[in-house]
Amino acid sequence: MNNIKAKMLLIASFILFIFSLQHNVYAAKVGGIAMEPVYSKNQISKNGYLNPRVKPGSYQNFDINILSMSDKNQKITVEPHTAYTSDGISVAYDKDKIISKSNMKNDFRFLFKNKSITFNLPAGKTYRVRFTAKIPNEEFNGIIMGGFYITNNDALEQGQDTGTMINNKYSYVMPAVLNEDGKKAVPKLTLDKIDANGNIVSSKIENKKSAYIDSMSIYSKITNSSGKVVSEYEGKDKSVAPNTNFYLDNLMYSGNIRPGKYHIKIVAKSTDPYKWVMEKDFSVSSAQYIGYIIESNQWILYLILILLLLILILIIFIIKKRKEKNND
Repeated sequence: MNNIKAKMLLIASFILFIFSLQHNVYAAKVGGIAMEPVYSKNQISKNGYLNPRVKPGSYQNFDINILSMSDKNQKITVEPHTAYTSDGISVAYDKDKIISKSNMKNDFRFLFKNKSITFNLPAGKTYRVRFTAKIPNEEFNGIIMGGFYITNNDALEQGQDTGTMINNKYSYVMPAVLNEDGKKAVPKLTLDKIDANGNIVSSKIENKKSAYIDSMSIYSKITNSSGKVVSEYEGKDKSVAPNTNFYLDNLMYSGNIRPGKYHIKIVAKSTDPYKWVMEKDFSVSSAQYIGYIIESNQWILYLILILLLLILILIIFIIKKRKEKNND
């Protein structure tokens, strides 16, 4: 039994190391458990995560062995989560609900009728979790990407010496990638819209294909109507989940963006290699600029309201005085 525990712990550590590099999986530090994927007969390759080749309309089991490495009983919850692209432009799995996108044809989470399994994990024991997915009847190209998000519910306990509350909550992900035909879809990045507020310009970028983008570098430059560079951004080792979008933020050099016309150019490259060049003109109106200044400085709004109130009182006072004078 000790040899089995040691072997599973080694496998879990290897999985954690690999995916912290390749998939930016959250929870780099595992608590009192170790995990092992149980490969099905249709597993494409034994690569440390669940990667079955599925058929349209079929049912697919996903099994995970969870081993307690703690001397205490634990209450564990496992949930299937759809992979998404975080604000830091990396693949993440920690949200249980993803806002529906028009281009997200196959959402990993909704392949499962059972959205959550909670169980008690005795100290030193192993528990096998099984989720069953209903594969869409319609064939899909590329991949469906998600993961099984594992958390413990015994988050707080009282320290014996200090009496203070200790946070023992941890989380971990077992990634899963589904493929049907074995063909790799070609990712496609497009620039959707631009929001300019204050000193930040946010560009919404969409990956409209069922393809994963890894080791991506991205550069953006904003110029004003005179051609002067007013903002630049450069990022490396980014990753994008299939059929998702993300926001690229440019910080303006000179504070709040002024009213006027602007142009943004974004160049993204992956190691596949793929390259995307996205450009767009946008403008900031005086009304937008003033609106943001007032919104971010509430005291200005209050001052305007007070001035309007004083003017109203003054007008009423003048009208009243004139009426009194006419009556005399």
